[in-house]
Amino acid sequence: GVKLGIYPPLIFMGVGAMTDFGPLIANPKSILLGGAAQLGIFTAYIGATLLGEKVKNTLTAGTHGSTFGGNPVCAAGAYSILSRIDEALLSEVAKKGEYIFSQFPEATGLGLMVGIPTQKPAGEVVRAAIEKGVLCLTAKDKIRLLPALTIPWEQLKAGLAVLKEAMA
Repeated sequence: GVKLGIYPPLIFMGVGAMTDFGPLIANPKSILLGGAAQLGIFTAYIGATLLGEKVKNTLTAGTHGSTFGGNPVCAAGAYSILSRIDEALLSEVAKKGEYIFSQFPEATGLGLMVGIPTQKPAGEVVRAAIEKGVLCLTAKDKIRLLPALTIPWEQLKAGLAVLKEAMA
């Protein structure tokens, strides 16, 4: 399956390590779940198109994440990126993740995928951060960070300072 290209490309998830697709490869029937998910997405698209104005405010900012996950364009992009990933990059991703967790010890996540709890309403913190140029999202009652794997240290530190200010 892997040599013939039957299985989907292994996608780097932004966690500083390759994702373990061993269970998928060990049980190829589980690929059918992906097909079922794609059918669900297609059905949702058709439904949204038919309902139009009636559902336009159903998914507002912060109610759905990873909109671009699991489609052919993203898979092709991920495949291209995989060829550029090396140990030096993975090491930097791990170090940057550790730095974020050192600044926000209460945070959860892995690598650069981080959820930070906040005393203020998460939406309020996100709006304040965006006003200062830091893009982040909400994940229920947490602030969700998912910076680029190649974010420069200076930008990471500046962004975290803005986030701390918005949370204060």
